[in-house]
Amino acid sequence: MEWLLYLATGFIGGLLSGIFGVGGGIIVVPILAMLFTGLHFAPDHIMHLAVGTSLATIIANSISSTRAHHRHKNVNWTIFRHMAPAGVVGAIFATWLASHIHSDGLKLLFAIFECAIALHLFLDRRPLKHGDFSWKPGLYAFGGAVGMFSSLLGIGGGTVSVPFLIYGTRDVRTAIGTAAALGLPLSVVGTLGYAISGIGVQGLPSPSLGYVYLPAMLCIALAGFFGAPLGVKLAQRLPVHALKKCLAVLLFLLGLKMGWSLL
Repeated sequence: MEWLLYLATGFIGGLLSGIFGVGGGIIVVPILAMLFTGLHFAPDHIMHLAVGTSLATIIANSISSTRAHHRHKNVNWTIFRHMAPAGVVGAIFATWLASHIHSDGLKLLFAIFECAIALHLFLDRRPLKHGDFSWKPGLYAFGGAVGMFSSLLGIGGGTVSVPFLIYGTRDVRTAIGTAAALGLPLSVVGTLGYAISGIGVQGLPSPSLGYVYLPAMLCIALAGFFGAPLGVKLAQRLPVHALKKCLAVLLFLLGLKMGWSLL
């Protein structure tokens, strides 16, 4: 039964990643936290395991989603080249920072972020004007911020970067495709960071690679690899803006549940 839940979680996360360009981690992390709690994993390690495992699954989702978006010519590789190096630096810093934060602290940060993203999606605010991304230091700074948040919370870069990329690219699909491509190096670096920082930590479930729980990672990555390209196809046909309202409600409930568990 456990592996079926992981497969379902991965497919849904991949599907949402392909449709909205948001990292599947906004769904995967809170569900993994609930599943790991039910499996009686050590409370001090639950969020680190959820975040590290989520980042590992995003690697497969990002490869699949980026290939699909590239075929549709939805990736701006120039913007990617400017943002990715700074994003990698931010991801390295975030994994170091996470190793010094208690599991409950990560849980609180994630709950707040989840509710904030839900509000943003529900209001569906769009930029009043568009930019041209001519100021390169701004791209570097934002790339670093995206890398830090994505690796600290295990969410993938798209959740933070899509609104910013819409501002610069003037096209929703290009923003989503570029965000998917950006998520690949960030998730690789973030996964390595959580795997390394968890080596030698006592009380981790077996089999794990640091803070990456391998059974969950393999099932979620496999299902997400098939869900992501399907999501990309659906994004070309479905009323995405209307579906955002439903996703926003789900994210708010997940964030509320995670925050409530701290009381």
